Amino acid sequence: MRMVLSGAGLRLEDVAAAAAGGVRVEVAPDARERVRAARRLVDRIAQGDVPTYGINTGFGTLAEVSIPRADLQR
Repeated sequence: MRMVLSGAGLRLEDVAAAAAGGVRVEVAPDARERVRAARRLVDRIAQGDVPTYGINTGFGTLAEVSIPRADLQR
């Protein structure tokens, strides 16, 4: 069986089948490009000085805590 991740139409049953094994999982080319574009955006935000939740700040109760640029790779 083959599953192509495209960014649409993924059901819980599909995830369970992939987790159980026996399913070849692929990422559609256009979905790969969207992931790359998102990564470029996150990298650009991380290099800036504008606090952005979860990218250069903490999560939840730590949302107001800025993470120093040198520590963002952790």
